[in-house]
Amino acid sequence: VSLHPYSGEAAPPRFGDHEAHRHWMEVTVNLPMREWYAYDLDYWGLDYPPLMAYAEWLLGHASRLVDPASVALDASRGYETPGHRAFMRGTVILCDALFFVLPLALLHGRLLRRRTRRAGHCDADDQSSSSTSSVLLRMTEGHGALASLAVAVLSPAPILVDHGHFQYNCVPLGLTLWTAYAVATDRPCVAAACFSLACNAKQTALYFAPAVFFELLAGCWTDGPEGSSTQTVAGSVQRLARVGATTIATFGACWAPLLAGGGAFDCARRLFPVDRGVFEDKVGNVWYAAQVVFRARDRLDQSTLVAAAAALTFATAVVPCAAAAWLRVVRSPKKRRRRRRDADFLKALHVSALGFFLCSYHVHEKAILVPLAPLLAYRFSTRSFFSLRDAYVVGFHVAAAFSILPLLCFERLRLAYAATMVLFAVLLDAVFFSTGHVAKSSSSALVSMTWLFRGASLAFAGLHAAPLVVAPPTRFPDLFHALTALGSAGAFGLAYLLALADLLLGDDEPPSPGDEDRRAPGTTTTTTTRAKAE
Repeated sequence: VSLHPYSGEAAPPRFGDHEAHRHWMEVTVNLPMREWYAYDLDYWGLDYPPLMAYAEWLLGHASRLVDPASVALDASRGYETPGHRAFMRGTVILCDALFFVLPLALLHGRLLRRRTRRAGHCDADDQSSSSTSSVLLRMTEGHGALASLAVAVLSPAPILVDHGHFQYNCVPLGLTLWTAYAVATDRPCVAAACFSLACNAKQTALYFAPAVFFELLAGCWTDGPEGSSTQTVAGSVQRLARVGATTIATFGACWAPLLAGGGAFDCARRLFPVDRGVFEDKVGNVWYAAQVVFRARDRLDQSTLVAAAAALTFATAVVPCAAAAWLRVVRSPKKRRRRRRDADFLKALHVSALGFFLCSYHVHEKAILVPLAPLLAYRFSTRSFFSLRDAYVVGFHVAAAFSILPLLCFERLRLAYAATMVLFAVLLDAVFFSTGHVAKSSSSALVSMTWLFRGASLAFAGLHAAPLVVAPPTRFPDLFHALTALGSAGAFGLAYLLALADLLLGDDEPPSPGDEDRRAPGTTTTTTTRAKAE
């Protein structure tokens, strides 16, 4: 995908996001910190939080070592050479591996270790189990974890945006995945630090803020010492104080250089561009749909739109996360042990981010990567065949990529989109309809689901072929792109309702072996009970 055009390639005078990041490297390595957020704002003024500005400074110095002309102040505007293109693309690949793929591998590797250990526990409890069934169980468990990781790494939307369009979304989203890993391993202060870094890398990480805030807050009251499910008032206050101090210290460390250098005020002013409108381009959310149907953006003044967006975002993102946290706190310790805390947290992250994407102010179509990110850590079923949650996650992967199609067409990335989508479909066909994954499924279910998936894939491909066969009306040249955005808005709206129901009303997730090890003394779990839980 990196060999395809990037945003604004050979398109002066402003080019695109590739030039924006190159220009920020140019600015940060040549100017004092107080001018970073104030220099020539009409030409890609820096509008990312401090941590990303420091990253641009570091990458800028690396670029200067490789090719000094690439960061020459003012003279390097629109700089495009094959060597510098390779350098820029390489920085995204490196950041993707370190910040994004690594926590994904840890999350899914943790699943593989736990599932294999659980299989060993089942064999020890069930003296009648054969060695053949034990080997088959381990194979299907490992297949599920590896399939989940493969689907996550090859999801089309993140690849097309970061490596095609050109951005560094892998940094804030990866730091959020590190947050999820810290929550899963019961390290609340590490989680607070990682999420604080994510917010200081890109402001869209705030989409996750309600879920993270209420998760850490509820954890202070429900997670006792040594893995118990109770907590004293003094212990809760101490834990909350540690989390709060970690958050303040992390934010302070990120902003201290700017405060000392005199650029903090300009940075804060640049982070939330209210004057850029309630949405940008053809984004599949509530506000774009309201503009098409009711002309809402034209009829309402800016202050009304800001207030309405804030109210809707509070209702769709903050309230559900608060309700989920409250249900966790009031749940009995026995029921609390039956829940997979990491799975519940990923659900809350997804609902919170999707609520922001649908209803918040100034949303770009690329922001769909934010609610998609928690689903990348989803663990596909290993004992059942293509569950409803599996279908939801796969559908969201596809819908996210489809929703950014207008942007990709504008940037000449149609071929890259088609290739990644076909590769993803082939991958899904391989991991879900292979013998190992459905070893316990009946042949009739296998045949039915196989042909249903392949038929849906062909129908989806036919939908893409429609603009090539039927020309849009002269009066509405962007009709198909507008229909893509409207269809995506409807799909994401339905997805939000399903995700919200799963967060608040969904069945309990089976406990992990780590959770089983922390059971109350004297309790036992039989093989039959484990099988029913699965």
